[in-house]
Amino acid sequence: MLKKFYKLFPFVLVFSFIFISTASALTVPAGWYNYSVAGTSFSAKACDRPEGAFSGTKNCIADIVTNSALDKVDVSYSDQDLGQTLKLYKDTTSVSTNLLVTSSSNTCTPSTPCVYKDKPSWSASTGLKTRQYIVNDETTDSSAAIYNITLSYAPIGITGLVDGANFTWGNSLPLNKTVNITCTNATNMTLDGVSVGTKNGYTITYPFTNTNSSTNTITKTIVCTNIGGTTNQQTRTFNLPGQISGTITATNCTIANGASTCNSTVSWNTINPGSTISQVTSNYPSAGTVISNTNTNSQSIAIPYSSRAFFLYNGGAKLDEATAVATCATGTSWNAYQGKCTPAPTTTLTGANCTIALGANSCTTTINWSVTNPAGTTAVTSNYPAANTSIGTTHTGSASGVTIPYASRSFWLYNGGVQKATLTVNAQCSSGQWNASLGKCAVVCPTALNQVPSSSGTSCVCNPSTYVKDSTGFCHAPCVDSTWNETTRTCTAPVPSISAAGCTILGNANSCNTTLTWSMTNPVGPTAVTSNYPTANTSIGTTHTGSINIAIPYSSRAFFLYNNSIERAKVIPTATCINGTNWNGSVCACPADTTWDATSKTCKPVIPSLTAPNCTILGNANSCNTTVTWSVTNPISSTALTSNLPAANTVLSTANSGTLTQSVPYSSRSFYLYNNNIERKVVTTSATCITGTTWNGSTCACPAGHLWNATSKTCNKMTGTLTPSATTCSIAAGASSCNVNLAWNTTNPIGTSAVTSPTNDAGTLISTTVATGNTGTKSVAIPYSTRTFFLYNSSIQLASTTVKATCVSGSSWDATAKKCSLPSGTITAPNCTIAYGASNCNTTLTWNTVNPIGTSAVTSNLPAANTTVATGNSGSVTAAVYYPTRSFYLYNNAVERAQITANSTCNPANRTVWDGSKCACPATAPIWDATNGYCRKECYFDQNWNPATNQCENKCAQGLVYVPATDSCENINRQPICTWKDMTFKDVSCDILSYPCSDGTRSTFNVVHQNSAQNKTIQSANSTYQSPNQFLWQDGQLRYDYVCPNNTWTATALKRPYTHFVTFEVSAGQVRKDSTINLSWNVQLPNASCKIVGTSLKDGREMFNSANYQKIRDNLTTPITSVTPGSLNYSRVGDHESLMSGYLKVSESMRFTASCVDTGYSKGYSQLVRDVYVIDEADR
Repeated sequence: MLKKFYKLFPFVLVFSFIFISTASALTVPAGWYNYSVAGTSFSAKACDRPEGAFSGTKNCIADIVTNSALDKVDVSYSDQDLGQTLKLYKDTTSVSTNLLVTSSSNTCTPSTPCVYKDKPSWSASTGLKTRQYIVNDETTDSSAAIYNITLSYAPIGITGLVDGANFTWGNSLPLNKTVNITCTNATNMTLDGVSVGTKNGYTITYPFTNTNSSTNTITKTIVCTNIGGTTNQQTRTFNLPGQISGTITATNCTIANGASTCNSTVSWNTINPGSTISQVTSNYPSAGTVISNTNTNSQSIAIPYSSRAFFLYNGGAKLDEATAVATCATGTSWNAYQGKCTPAPTTTLTGANCTIALGANSCTTTINWSVTNPAGTTAVTSNYPAANTSIGTTHTGSASGVTIPYASRSFWLYNGGVQKATLTVNAQCSSGQWNASLGKCAVVCPTALNQVPSSSGTSCVCNPSTYVKDSTGFCHAPCVDSTWNETTRTCTAPVPSISAAGCTILGNANSCNTTLTWSMTNPVGPTAVTSNYPTANTSIGTTHTGSINIAIPYSSRAFFLYNNSIERAKVIPTATCINGTNWNGSVCACPADTTWDATSKTCKPVIPSLTAPNCTILGNANSCNTTVTWSVTNPISSTALTSNLPAANTVLSTANSGTLTQSVPYSSRSFYLYNNNIERKVVTTSATCITGTTWNGSTCACPAGHLWNATSKTCNKMTGTLTPSATTCSIAAGASSCNVNLAWNTTNPIGTSAVTSPTNDAGTLISTTVATGNTGTKSVAIPYSTRTFFLYNSSIQLASTTVKATCVSGSSWDATAKKCSLPSGTITAPNCTIAYGASNCNTTLTWNTVNPIGTSAVTSNLPAANTTVATGNSGSVTAAVYYPTRSFYLYNNAVERAQITANSTCNPANRTVWDGSKCACPATAPIWDATNGYCRKECYFDQNWNPATNQCENKCAQGLVYVPATDSCENINRQPICTWKDMTFKDVSCDILSYPCSDGTRSTFNVVHQNSAQNKTIQSANSTYQSPNQFLWQDGQLRYDYVCPNNTWTATALKRPYTHFVTFEVSAGQVRKDSTINLSWNVQLPNASCKIVGTSLKDGREMFNSANYQKIRDNLTTPITSVTPGSLNYSRVGDHESLMSGYLKVSESMRFTASCVDTGYSKGYSQLVRDVYVIDEADR
C-alpha cells in the first residue's frame, strides 16, 4: 500500500539541507534521516522513491522525465542558529558563486527555509545525472556539508495486448487481428525504424494489425526511447496461419424480470476466408435462421429462455459454433404460463373464523385469495358441501357469504394445477355447544335434572316432555293424587288412619259408645270425616287429625275418611247385644223366657251348649265330618237339635245332650239347639279344603302344578331352579354384551319347561324363548345393564334370575354406538398471529371427551411441563401461545387422549419479525407506523415516507435538490458553469443546465456587466439555447450576470479554472456494507482549491472530506502510516497535476461531490457528483 501511494502521489522531489555549527543544538524533525559529514551534523529530507540505504550518497528514481520546467530538484536548507549567512555551492566548493542569494547575508531558519530550484542537464547517453550540493555558513567553525544525489529514469517496458488479453510473443496472430503494443516510461516508439504510436504522457501505444496472409512468420523490431535517449529494443515474431478457420462467441445473458428474452453479444471472425463470404445461422426461431452474411462482425441478438445456438459457416463447412445461455434474473424463474421470467408465484388465501349462533348449524365468512405471477390457471376449492367444490377461478378474488359448517371447512388454492395454499376456517358455537343429535348449536342442559335441549336448541325442556319441573329445576312425572317432595324427589301419597272399636249394647238399649280416632298424613286437600248415620254423609269432623266419643247403633255404623274429596279409609265398628239378649228390632232384649238383670248385666237364660268343630276336606273330596256335641242347662220344655242340611230344620236329635258325627259339605253346615221351641244355640261348622287345595266348585282340588297324594295327604308342588354361572359379567371394550352359562331344573314337572326373557340378546324389549326342556345349561348373552330370565312349566313361573352386565374397567357405555367404548377426545387450537411489540398471541382452545371416565384435564408444555390449562370433559377457553409454538394435551383417566400444537408467528402483513423476545420491526424496515399498523423503511434525509404509495419519496421535485441546512429545495446547477477555452484565459464557454426562469422552455438570456452603468447586453449566439454559450470576457471585468427576461432570477458567471477535474471516478455504484471502493481524481489547479466531500444519503452527515487527511486515513483499508502528506486541500501546489487514489471502506450509502473554490473571488461551486449505494440499505 505504501508503494501504491508513492506512485499515486508523485510529489515534487525536494532535498532539504540544514547546516548547524558544532556549538549548535540539533533538532531533527520526525521522518528525517541523520548523518554526519566532515564532523558537522545536519538533516536531509529523503526523496520520494529511494533505492538503497540512506547515506551521504542517495539514488532516486525520477518519474518526471521531460525537458520542461517540471524537471527540477528543489533544495531547501536552514540553520536554527539565527543571524548566519548560508551559502550553497554546486558540484564543488571552489565555485565562488552563492547559488542561493547574491546579497551579503541570508538568514535561513527552520520556519522560513531558503530554497534553490535546480534544473539538471540530463545526460543523453546514460539517462543519469549526479549532482553534488555543498552548504556552509561561512563561519570559522564551519565545515562543508556535502550531499550527492543520483537521479535515474524509470525502466522502459514493452507489452502487447490482443482483445484485451496479454499477448505471448511468438504465438499465432490471426489474419486481421490487432496486437496493441505499449511502451511505458518512454517518449518515442519506432517499428522497423518508423516512428509510430500515440503518446499519452510517457506511455505510447500502437495498434499493429496483421494483414499479411502470404507468409507464415513475420518479424518486427520495436524500439522505445526515453527523454535521455535510453532505448529498449526488442525483436518480436508473429506466426501467421494461412488455413481458413473461424471463431464465433456468444455471451450468456440474464433475462430481466418480466421479460422473455435478453441480448447476447454474438461475435465472429473468419481467418483466411478467401473469396467466400461466411454465414452465421441460428437454431431459433427455426433451424437455419440466417443471422448475417459477413466474415467478421459483432451483433446484439435476442436470446430466448434456456439457450440459442449460433453456427459459423464458410463455403458450406461449419467453422465454429457457440451457444448463448439465457437464464432468469436472480429471484425470478421461467414462467411458461406467461412466457417470461417472473418471480415465483406468491399467493394469499385468507378467511376469518366465524361463530355459529345458538340454534343454527353454520355461519358465513368471506374468503379472499390472490395469486401474483401466476404460473397457470387458478382455482379455489373446498371440501364442503362436497369434495372439490369450486369457490372461484380468478387469480384474485373474494367470495362472501361462504357457509362454514360446524366445526370447520377447508379451502385450497391451486395455480397451474399445483396446490399453493391451504386454509381451514373454524366454526364454533357462539354459546352452548354442538349437539350432534339436533345437528345444531344448542344450550347445555343438566341431564341430572332430566333436562335436554329443545328442538330449537335455544332452551332446556324436560325429558320426557310429559314431565314437569319443580322449583329446583328437576323434571319429574306428574304426581297423581299425591304430593311432590323436592327433598326426596318422590311422589308421596296421602296416608289415612281411622279407627273405632266395636261396642256392646246392654239389655234394653239400642246403641253403645265407642272412640273414633282419625289422622291424615301428606294430605293433598281438605280432610273430612263423615258417617252413614243418622243420614248419609253426616259430617263428623274436618280436621286432618281428631278423636271423638260417638254412639254406635245396633249392628254397626260406618265412618269415612276423605281427603281432597276422595275416600281414603273407612271403619265400621259393630254394636252387638250383650250376651243373653237379642235384638228385637228396637232394643237388645232378653229371651222371652228370661229377664234382664241390670246389676249383673245378664239375662237369666236357659243355658245351652252346642259345639261342632270345623273340619278339613281332603283332596278330591267335597265334605268332611265333624262331632256335634250339645247340652241344655236349665232346659225349658223339649230340646231339639236341628240342621239346615240336607234341608232346613232337619232334626238330628231331641235329647237334651249328646254327641253325633255329622257330614259337613264344603263351606259350612249349621246346627241349631232349640229349647221350649226357642232356638238356644246355633253353631255353624266350616268345612274348608285341606292346605294346598282349593275349592273348584265340586271338590277340593290341588292348585295348578300340584297333584294330590292320598298317603301323605298333601299336594305335591311342581318346582324349578334357574341359576346363572355368575350374577355379573364384564363387557369387553368394543362389544355390546358378555356371556354367562344359565342352568335350570324342574321338579315334579307337569309339562315341558321353557326358559324365557323379556328382552333379546341386544337388550330390546321383546319376549324371547331362550331354551326349552325340564333341565339343561346354555350360554346366554347379557346386554349392557341387566337381563332377567324366567323358568316356566305349564304356563307357571317356577323361577327367575337377573344377571348384570357392566363395561370392563377403563371403558364406559356408549348409548349411541350401543357398545362399551374407551374414552377418546379431540382438541383444537388454531394458529394465531402475534401483534407488534407482543411476545405471544391468544388462541381459542376447544376440547371434547367422548366416553369420559371421571373429569378430563387440558395441560400444556409451557410455561412448564404439565401446566394445567383447564379441567372438564369439554369446553373452550382462551390460551396464550408463546413464540413459536405451544402444545396442549387432553388427559382423561390419567391417559393422554389427544394433543394439538398451536403456532404463533409474527404478522407478515405488518412486516414484523421475531427479535428474540417479541415481534418487532426488522432492520430492513425498522420504523413502526402506528397509524397504518406496519413496519416501514427508514427514509433518507432527503425523502419523506408516503403511506399512500408505501414507499419513500423525494422531498424535492425533479430538478431540485434538498438542502438540510435550510430545509429547502433548490435548483440543481442554477449557476452558470463557465470554462476557459484555452490557457490564454480570454474566451469563456458558459452553460446553464436547468430552466431557471420557470417557464419550462429554453429561453434567451441577457448577459450584462456587473456595473449597472455599463450594462451591455450580449446577444445569444443560438436563440434555441438557454444562454449565450460563448463570448469574449472584457478586460477588467470581474464578472458577468445572467438575468431572466422577467427579472425573476440572476446568476453570476465567474472565471473558472481551465480544467478542474480531469478525472473523478468511483469504482462501484452499488456495494455491500463495509466493502471497499476505489476513489480517485485528477485535477489541475490554477487559481483554485478543490476537494472531494462524501455525505451520507441517509441523513446528510459528512463522512469523508479530502481536506481532512485523518478522516481519509481512518477509512482506508490499509492506512498510510509511514508518511504524512498533510492537508489534501491543495492550493496552487506548483503547476502540475495532483492525483489521489485509495481503497475506501463504505458502511452506508454516500454521495461524493467534487467541488472547487476560485481563490481569486472565493466563489465555490460543485461540479461533479457520484453516488455509491450500499445495497443493504438500497433495498429499503
